[in-house]
Amino acid sequence: MMRRQYFIAFIVLLFAVTLTGSVSAADTSCEVGVDVKYEYADDNSQINPDIQEVTDENGTRINFTRTFDPAANITKILFTYGNITNTTRFTIKVRAPGYRELSHTFQLTDYGTKYAAYLSLRMNATDAYRLGREITRKADKILNLTKTGDVLVITTAGTAYYRNQTSEDVLEGILNQARGRVSYGKGNLLMLRKTRLDPLDFAFIVRKGNDLIVAYFKNASMTPLYVGTVSQNMTLTQYQALQKKLGSDTFPIASLANAWAIGLSPDILREAAFHGHVCLGTISGYAMIETLLKYYPATN
Repeated sequence: MMRRQYFIAFIVLLFAVTLTGSVSAADTSCEVGVDVKYEYADDNSQINPDIQEVTDENGTRINFTRTFDPAANITKILFTYGNITNTTRFTIKVRAPGYRELSHTFQLTDYGTKYAAYLSLRMNATDAYRLGREITRKADKILNLTKTGDVLVITTAGTAYYRNQTSEDVLEGILNQARGRVSYGKGNLLMLRKTRLDPLDFAFIVRKGNDLIVAYFKNASMTPLYVGTVSQNMTLTQYQALQKKLGSDTFPIASLANAWAIGLSPDILREAAFHGHVCLGTISGYAMIETLLKYYPATN
């Protein structure tokens, strides 16, 4: 009779373990504080890191929730994990625009009620992002962009390749280094259509009185190829000097710069940049589209 009672008790215990899991396999609460710093210190307040994934030592992805602690100014990762010890290894992958993906392996410490860790990470900029930052900084020294209200940037970044890689990060670098003075919303960042094999060029233009001054950088060089006027009222000698330096890019840069200066809408400027320059075709084409949309609006 006693054996039967023990057997029944064993079956009940086995059934309970099957339903709830063994004590050793119980999920444990885990918390990871992630403090990300960037190569460019002012990005610490501009860029939010993106936690791509957390994996265990077997490469298994772990479901986690992410919160931001404003008091500590860190991102917190919360998850549960079974059979965890102080030697269990985890890997976190972090991404941020303009920066190389970071993979970091870590261990958690047992604090009684939970396992936790604090990670202080530093991310390095991509070559393209660094170029966008540094060439904007160089243009600022030449043209004093920080004290100029009217700024225009025309570049082949985004289409032309840089060191055999796409160059979108260059645009990110320009935007962050310009600190709000240049943006897509303001219509003063224009991407000049080129192919991936064309040189990576930059034209930084500022308005000074009635004059437009350009600092033109050719093929990602940090030394400007030309600094001077690009205004519509330039003399023939000035235009010839500009053409000697800019070559086939003279009319695209000059037409876009002067159209921007007289207040042509950002829509037309972007269309013209994609077309390659401002001309009667781009203006009349835009006018025809606007007319069609006004008098013959799209319907379902």
